[in-house]
Amino acid sequence: MPSVVVDTGPLYALADRDDAWHHRTVRFLETSHNYLIVPASVIPEVAYLLLTQLGPAAKRQLIQSALRGELMVRS
Repeated sequence: MPSVVVDTGPLYALADRDDAWHHRTVRFLETSHNYLIVPASVIPEVAYLLLTQLGPAAKRQLIQSALRGELMVRS
């Protein structure tokens, strides 16, 4: 299966329904079925933004997604 490297922008857009890129990012992921490869250095940045902008539940969802293997975190 193909994979795509993602950084902070798409991960944040997935979580924030008010983000200008939310719907486009969701559509891309629904139709592409790519593995999401996330550099390990991106996780703290996204976690911080989710916590400060959307709250602790959004941060928890990111961590749970990574633990479920939905995000392939790589160093």
